[in-house]
Amino acid sequence: MKICELFDGLEVEIFGDENLDIQGLSSNSKNISKGVLFIAKNGASHKGSDYIIEALQLGAAAILTDSFQSQFKDCVQVISKKPPPFERCD
Repeated sequence: MKICELFDGLEVEIFGDENLDIQGLSSNSKNISKGVLFIAKNGASHKGSDYIIEALQLGAAAILTDSFQSQFKDCVQVISKKPPPFERCD
């Protein structure tokens, strides 16, 4: 699925290729494989952004976070200032 289709109708800003194909989603950097979107959300004791480097090294195609990460400007980033609540499912 293309990033633009995945986030259609949601209040996000996409930096990079909006037509990038995503093969899956994960908020656990250890479960990332090539083509997966890494959801860098904050947990009870960890900041999701602390795991972006690991996710990219494992092949993440893009990241979803709450602020633009300038050090990863070559990576497709989806910015959501008000992420919808969701429960972990992976």
